[in-house]
Amino acid sequence: MQLFEQAIREDPEFAPAHAGLAAMLDSAVTFGVAPPSALYERVQRHAEAALAVCDDIAEAHLALGVYKFFIADWAAAEHRILSALEINPSLSLAHVTRSYLLSVLGHQGQAVLVAKRGLALDPLSPLVSTMAACVHHWAGRPDEALQYLQNCMEMNPLFCPAHQILPLVHEAMGESSQAVRSARTIAELFPHTPLALLTLARCLALTGDREGAVDILSRLLRFRETGYVSASLIGVVYAALGLHEEAWTYMDEAIRELDPWPILVGVDPRFNVLWHDDRFPQLLNRIGLPSSSRERPSITSST
Repeated sequence: MQLFEQAIREDPEFAPAHAGLAAMLDSAVTFGVAPPSALYERVQRHAEAALAVCDDIAEAHLALGVYKFFIADWAAAEHRILSALEINPSLSLAHVTRSYLLSVLGHQGQAVLVAKRGLALDPLSPLVSTMAACVHHWAGRPDEALQYLQNCMEMNPLFCPAHQILPLVHEAMGESSQAVRSARTIAELFPHTPLALLTLARCLALTGDREGAVDILSRLLRFRETGYVSASLIGVVYAALGLHEEAWTYMDEAIRELDPWPILVGVDPRFNVLWHDDRFPQLLNRIGLPSSSRERPSITSST
């Protein structure tokens, strides 16, 4: 990120640096390195700066598409992602990002096909492999998700996003002990990363180690007083502890903070404790998600 910023200082009209910085800032939102509201404006500013110089930079369109996806502006997200693919049909990240959009809006079968297309274009990308694994996980296909993650970690054993998803896939496969081992691994590899610690806290809660889960959660809540920790992922830890009202409180806080994770509430099993609550349809409405298949926004079938 610093190199992109340096390039922009040296040449404020160097469009690829603006596009690259916008993409890095999108990643920073995902990893919770700062409050999302502090990052969204910068994503938009740098992506638009790139496009003001040159409108056919696919990566800049994609960065805007990811930002629009995070804020649940589905039509704008699809428009930007498809613009990126029109410029560069081989942009694998655009394909897997589009598969995320399809998943969130309930088009799981199409999402899997699009994710596979992105992976075929760049099978050696750890990020593309991990994103494809997520889409398969959300579609209830954990065996394939696990294979993608294992391939990814063979290429890059320290790739944090893959480690982040692995315990969830083991959980979906009914392998709770392996899920905890995987969660402990990510916490050991990335001990100062709230997402890693939240993953471990949730796994411990689900397997009966309430004391361990509460200890981690308490530390993260103290850190949140001066730093940033995703409110929605705090909520899923509370849900795993059986403290559903606390979970709902933090989901409300997440929406106020423009936390991107709530857009996954309809597909990510971490949120499944909320699915049967009478408040869930209202939550979907607040986020801008369809509450039934009849209300799913249409998605362009071609790329």
